[in-house]
Amino acid sequence: MDKVNQLKTQHAKEDDEALDRTFYHLCSKPDGRKFIWWLLQQCGYGNDPALTGDPYRTMHAAGQNSIALLLVGELSARNPEGFIALQLEMYNEHRTRTAAYDAADNRSDPNSAAGDTAD
Repeated sequence: MDKVNQLKTQHAKEDDEALDRTFYHLCSKPDGRKFIWWLLQQCGYGNDPALTGDPYRTMHAAGQNSIALLLVGELSARNPEGFIALQLEMYNEHRTRTAAYDAADNRSDPNSAAGDTAD
């Protein structure tokens, strides 16, 4: 039995090291960070799993959120710098895209005068 426990410990350590490498590699590349962000969004990251009136939908949203929190916890523990870079990159992308949408909307609005800005 002692040999079995040694093997289990060895395998757990190997799995943990593989996860460290995986999180590091994903966070080190723009496409990897984009995938992580997409996955977090699919899990409702940043959204409160609000009560919907339907207990099954509420439980589903809470379950998704639980996965997002697990992933955030792993990212924060295994590659905190990568997770910070991911959040900053996605925030900047959101701001850039929002500005582009606003600019396109203002250009297409016949009621807006040139140079008008929203306060």
